[in-house]
Amino acid sequence: MVKCIATDKKYQCTIDLKSANYRLFLDTSKERGGLGDGISPHELLEAAAAACLNISIRIALDSLGIKADNVTVEVNLIRSVEGKSIFEYQYNIGDELNDEQKEKIEESILSCPVRQTLLKEICYKRIE
Repeated sequence: MVKCIATDKKYQCTIDLKSANYRLFLDTSKERGGLGDGISPHELLEAAAAACLNISIRIALDSLGIKADNVTVEVNLIRSVEGKSIFEYQYNIGDELNDEQKEKIEESILSCPVRQTLLKEICYKRIE
């Protein structure tokens, strides 16, 4: 579970990540009344997807015996399509792959745990 705590600045909050002993500062954009100083909640969704894809790709590369030091993943969340949230992504691994290796990478992307979670029906349930 993650705990989000309001700060004394308008709309800003912090999230303490106990597993990493790290604190994130979040804010909303100036257009929405915030200061625009922190990570936006939607950027956290993009970051979660990008991190999971990056890790999944590197696991697949390791299983193929390919060095996985230069993997980059970019994710952009498109929210302008009615009724959909679209996660556009691209990746670069720095090496040329054959068709079999590319297929293994694509399989790893499809099985990314964050992707699998976001594809499920999402519900909010208040706990007392």
